[in-house]
Amino acid sequence: MQGKRELCMFCGKDDSFGPMTREHFVPRALWDGPRPTYTKTVPAHATCNSSFSEDNEYFRDVLILQHGADHHSEVQKLYTGKIQRKQRSRRGSLKNTLKDFAYRAVNSTGGVYLGHAPTFSVQWSRMERVLLNVMKGIFYTVREKPMPQDWAIKVAPTTDVALTPMVELIAQMCPWQTFGDDVFMTRYIFLDDDVMYCLMQFYRIHVFTGRAFSKECEEDFRHDDQR
Repeated sequence: MQGKRELCMFCGKDDSFGPMTREHFVPRALWDGPRPTYTKTVPAHATCNSSFSEDNEYFRDVLILQHGADHHSEVQKLYTGKIQRKQRSRRGSLKNTLKDFAYRAVNSTGGVYLGHAPTFSVQWSRMERVLLNVMKGIFYTVREKPMPQDWAIKVAPTTDVALTPMVELIAQMCPWQTFGDDVFMTRYIFLDDDVMYCLMQFYRIHVFTGRAFSKECEEDFRHDDQR
């Protein structure tokens, strides 16, 4: 009897549509050396998977170049390892990441001036693509199947203040899940079979919220976003 065929995390199709590999849905680039013991992977077509490597690296560079990230031990390893090698061999890539680098005024979310700090423009579309894949990977590892292709996914950077309206929902989420270290951590909750909420934390400093929902729920979320 033929076993159950694995389905691609990205397109939801099986290996009859092309060679399959295993995808580290949390980018391998986030670690300088070996990844934690419990790192999880999901099935993916090689062709679907290959288009995200540059975005994964860009995502890492943006995270570790932001204020406060250098306190994390893995970020320190990256600076003396992968990033140092990248500066020597691919200096142009880092320059592209630091596009528009300059000292600018920094304000709190309440508009209070906090001084000047080095800043650079972030290509959110590239950050978003990586976070969408992380959410798809979380869905796959929990449900053991790809996220439905017609589901909408929304992700956003967040702060403690922005999380305040979500306090009750967060309290119902599972405890923080990790691969064995604190480079990546996540909490999530599934509401019936139609909605998934999650928190994604990187290097214990960068937190993103995510929600994915079926087409049937799309109208409800549109009304919520307009309030």
